[in-house]
Amino acid sequence: MRKTSGTLIGLVVAALYIVVATRPASAQDDATPAVGGFSVRKEAAPVTEAFEDFERYRDKKAWEKAFAALGKVADARLDRLVPSQAGFFVPSRQKVREELISLPPDGREAYRLFNDAKAQKLFHDLVQADSDTSGGRDGQSPPADQRSTLQRLVDLYFVTSVGDQAADRLGDTLFEARDFAGAQSCWQLILDDYPDTAISPALLQTKRAIAMRSAGQSAQFQALREMIRSRYPGQTVHIGGQDIVASDLLDALASGSPGGSDQERSVVSTLISRPSPDVALSLPNSDTPVWQYPLMDDSGWKQLETQLNQFGWGGMSDQFTKMVPDAVVDDRRLYVNWFGICFAIDLSTGKMLWRTGSFADLPQQLQQSLMQGQWSGGDYSIAIAGQRVLYVGRSTSQQNPQQPGSSLLCLNAETGKPVWKSESGSLADWSFTGRPLVRGEIAYVVARPSSTQELNLLTINLATGALQAKLILGTPTLGQTMRGTPLAPIPTLEEYRGTIYVLTNNGAVLAVDPAAGRVKWAFTYAAQVDTAQQVFYQPAPASSPIAPGAMLITDNTLLIKEYGGTTIYALDLAGPSLKWKRPIDDSVTIADADAHGLYLIGTEADCIDPVSRDMQWSTELSIDTGFIRPLVSGGHLYVFGQRGVHQVDSASGDTGPIFRGFDHDGTGGALWRTPGRLITISNRAITAYPLGSDATH
Repeated sequence: MRKTSGTLIGLVVAALYIVVATRPASAQDDATPAVGGFSVRKEAAPVTEAFEDFERYRDKKAWEKAFAALGKVADARLDRLVPSQAGFFVPSRQKVREELISLPPDGREAYRLFNDAKAQKLFHDLVQADSDTSGGRDGQSPPADQRSTLQRLVDLYFVTSVGDQAADRLGDTLFEARDFAGAQSCWQLILDDYPDTAISPALLQTKRAIAMRSAGQSAQFQALREMIRSRYPGQTVHIGGQDIVASDLLDALASGSPGGSDQERSVVSTLISRPSPDVALSLPNSDTPVWQYPLMDDSGWKQLETQLNQFGWGGMSDQFTKMVPDAVVDDRRLYVNWFGICFAIDLSTGKMLWRTGSFADLPQQLQQSLMQGQWSGGDYSIAIAGQRVLYVGRSTSQQNPQQPGSSLLCLNAETGKPVWKSESGSLADWSFTGRPLVRGEIAYVVARPSSTQELNLLTINLATGALQAKLILGTPTLGQTMRGTPLAPIPTLEEYRGTIYVLTNNGAVLAVDPAAGRVKWAFTYAAQVDTAQQVFYQPAPASSPIAPGAMLITDNTLLIKEYGGTTIYALDLAGPSLKWKRPIDDSVTIADADAHGLYLIGTEADCIDPVSRDMQWSTELSIDTGFIRPLVSGGHLYVFGQRGVHQVDSASGDTGPIFRGFDHDGTGGALWRTPGRLITISNRAITAYPLGSDATH
């Protein structure tokens, strides 16, 4: 099964809302969280009114007036979203397509009368040189600028005489870009909404099946394969530049190897991708570590707690003392972001290789940061970028409240020397948040300009630090720091098949096409956002830690769970559409999923049946922090808690012996597996243990 998890369960935590103690703690108990959330960029009222006018004239069959109303949207250069199905927002031009599909047969004929000549010229100018009878390209890739033209054709002219050919060609283009969900949507669009297409249904269904196979949708692929075998027995399709029996091709794909005829091998060899082996984790035999690097000793934590209590902020101490640093590894080093102090450790020896600041004054600097209203609520993240490392965070030594918030720092991975900083150049006016997403020589990072609170997705050149592109995502509902300055939630980024998904942790997830520089769609839902200044006059009563927000893509389904959220949403990416939603506790988050279950991790480990969504089993864990990163391998879940490393059988929920380890004072936290090493990272220490020779990265 192909899936994307990456570092999505990494050390990502949404903002913690904090303020100076100015009234009794009991007043905090009376505060009611405000219902709010992320606001996507909606089109202005005239656009919405144009759609309403179209629907009114459509129902009256006043075609000329209906198309004139729709033309106001189609001819404009619009980059915002309009409501679609429940909870979803789509680009305006996609809404145009949805409206055109809603036309009755006589309305479609009228639209063709008005627009067919224009659509035909646009299509034939685009594909005249290499088109075949089905609108395919015999395997030849189109120029890069054709994708946007094809998308425009499908959105504005789908019901014309060339709409099916444009959609088929767009599906081919998206498949080549590994956007398998988008490709499936194009071919399904023809099957569902273009009844007089001349394109072979067997060809469209076969392409859908191949896209499902490529996306790891095993069950759906097998079901469609059987349907094609029974409905189109022996029928040939033209694909990959060759004519081949559809069922034979799908049988070869199902076998997992390009056997059969030379013809089948030439097609299948370009479509098959093999999953990497799932190697079981052998926990260390001894509690004795290879090395351990302490982060802060008891005296340091005591000093911090004393300073906070002096100002009546004792209830905030957990926000510091239970924080686990964000970290990443490569084949040689562990890189850590510890309250804005960045450093690297040699994986073999545990030796500190370089660091950007000293730990000695950290307690005092944290207290000063809190006084200045600059505590960023755990927004310290890190990402590897080849021979470079990217850090997001505000240095604790930066105490000027007038300066922008978190900065972006690019360091040489070997030496720790700065490659570039965001404080100068085209990035100087931006405040960054969340973990960067690195793809090749490009980094995608969420940031806010100094002038507004709008979140943008920035495209940054890693070599120079130059801003290459920016895309406005929308505006979050904000909390407040103790000084009344805005405090935003921390987003999570994931990339899948060329699409970047942005979980705002504020009531929305957005799908972004970075190549086209546009939001493909957004899904919004109710979010509980506390906008009031909280009060901590005395230590707050103990409570379960809140698990981080997470995304997981499996079987062409996007699973999302927000920081502090109590609902899991499952979105079908081929729609997109909402498949299902289910309530969960805010103390657990998504860890992994397979054919047997959806696995949640936090204060407990849970397994939910993927079909009925009933709870299959639940196992209590010793977790006392929201900064968790489990390992999932070999049919087991491994979670680092206060008592050590738990191992949970994913089939039954049964637990094996706990590996106690050498970190006896920490809250638990993150697990990393490297060649020959198991790395645990808590709020107190970073510890490396030896693994057997069969361990892999």
